[in-house]
Amino acid sequence: MSRSATVYARVTPEIKDQAEQVYNELGISMTSAVEVFLRASIRERGFPFPVNLTRHSLPSACTKEEIDTALREAFVSMENGKSFTNEEVKEHLRAKYGIKSL
Repeated sequence: MSRSATVYARVTPEIKDQAEQVYNELGISMTSAVEVFLRASIRERGFPFPVNLTRHSLPSACTKEEIDTALREAFVSMENGKSFTNEEVKEHLRAKYGIKSL
């Protein structure tokens, strides 16, 4: 049995360069990073991070006016004594955006 095997993967040069920069900062090689990923995949018996086909329908970037309006409405609600507990906010996000864990 050989002491190592070769894995070939095609990626864009930009992705490769960016990843190498990150791994250089961490003090590891691309080879070590791939091995870490593969070992984590084995340990998790799948991807070592969530992989989903659906995206949460979170709002896209807001305009300054939309943010200002939302903040004004929030301040008025607070001044009128309307507030929400942390659990109420989490439940709202779960229901509206289908977020399972917060």
